[in-house]
Amino acid sequence: MSAFHAICPACGKSLYLESNREDIYVCPFCGRSVTFSELMASGNLIDVDRAKTEYGRAHEYFSRGEFQSAEKCFGKVREIDKNNFFAEYFYRLSGIRHLRQTGKLCGAEFIVELIEAPLAKMSNTDQPDQIKRGFLLHAFAEVESLINALYETIDNLFSKADEVSNGRKEFLSMARDCRRLTLLDRKTAMLDDKEIASHLIVLCNTVMKGLQSVVAYKFTEGRINIPDATKCEEARAYFGVYYHFVRSLDAEYKPSYPEHIYKENSQYNKLAENEVEKYGSECVDHSSRLCESGARLTDMLYHCRSAFDYTYNTIFGSLGVRSGSSAGGELLKDAVFFARELVMPRVYKGADGQLVFDSADIITLRDICRKLNLICAELEKTDKAGLNAELEDMYSDIYDLARYHYTEVIQSAKREFSDIRILKNKQYFFCRNFLYGIVCSSVIALTQSVSYVAPRSGERIKLLRLGKQAAEDLLYLFNFKTEEIEKAAKFADLTKIYGFINTDLKAIS
Repeated sequence: MSAFHAICPACGKSLYLESNREDIYVCPFCGRSVTFSELMASGNLIDVDRAKTEYGRAHEYFSRGEFQSAEKCFGKVREIDKNNFFAEYFYRLSGIRHLRQTGKLCGAEFIVELIEAPLAKMSNTDQPDQIKRGFLLHAFAEVESLINALYETIDNLFSKADEVSNGRKEFLSMARDCRRLTLLDRKTAMLDDKEIASHLIVLCNTVMKGLQSVVAYKFTEGRINIPDATKCEEARAYFGVYYHFVRSLDAEYKPSYPEHIYKENSQYNKLAENEVEKYGSECVDHSSRLCESGARLTDMLYHCRSAFDYTYNTIFGSLGVRSGSSAGGELLKDAVFFARELVMPRVYKGADGQLVFDSADIITLRDICRKLNLICAELEKTDKAGLNAELEDMYSDIYDLARYHYTEVIQSAKREFSDIRILKNKQYFFCRNFLYGIVCSSVIALTQSVSYVAPRSGERIKLLRLGKQAAEDLLYLFNFKTEEIEKAAKFADLTKIYGFINTDLKAIS
């Protein structure tokens, strides 16, 4: 009587059999009957001595860093013993390390197979749990290390401005491939073992960091790269999958704080703030309250809008975090600062020498205020007094500027209103445009725009009253003909704004 190892041709389980070679053997797992000759013919008979010899040679090559030769020898062991999960693991690891030796990037798909393929074979063996646990600890630690190295490689390789989009694609691809790790059989992979699970948690956290980069604005080489909306949607979906999976392993888990994303955002904000300060010192006559129009103004407002959208996306678009951190709090204040610059009217001399009262158009205001409302709601939790003061200052500054020019320009022209609305001369069109600019400047004070109402709302009311006064002057110039107003696309919102102003004044006065 002799003993031999085999693999059941029906269920694939490893068998240890003791009997005469003429006997019929029954698989204890699936009940399939098979003869020795059938096992030999189907290649399911294991030559244990040969497998050990090849395995020993393979490890010698592996320990010397000769990974290509090691891969070949481990491949032979796989052919001899199809359920040798150690050989399966080192075969794949040798291939990965050989690729790295030749300077080639190994994708997440191959790294995932490094744990996935051996696990499938391990489930077919009756190796003691202690041996399986030791293997899993080693394998998961290696996979964790390889995914972390892949993350660093992608981050460094696609750091230039023209390559940022490709980096986002690679991080998203990494998340797609690593998704299979969240589907591993929990019992086979021993994920209830905290030490084993810890490696998978760190690995998933690295993948989630990559997803955070997919949705983040990127400021590099003096340029902002905005993420693709479709990729952002996919990244958010994957982030949710990983988050809930890791929480199933550790109920106290919280995603890592994307410090580098906040840091890059702050760097751009500093640049934009410098542009605002430079413009204010070089292009604004504070005594006449006039500014310089043209490229300098356009460029400054571009930086403000870019910084505002960038900051808003970082605070509310960053995956897994909000503004509870100190960095988030500073970014909230930055966002309010840039919003203020964007809604602040600018008064300058036009090409014909006449004054232009230039306020943000209603569509732009609505978009800014939609975001500003969320920012106010968040800032109220951490610095309500500071928020109140900031909004009061904003309303006050807009009112002071608008009131100054309203008094200087419109009050002096009012005695001619009756004539110019009949003549519809150059002064008529000038006054109409100037008044509409003042009306638009007051839109920021509407609760329809900024829903947050500070306890002390005097400055807001003053701005609304000025907007009401300007709107009534403008309605007078139109002879209160609403159909004529609606025909002029620029002034189509006038009657609606006027109604909102009256409603707000009654409500908050």
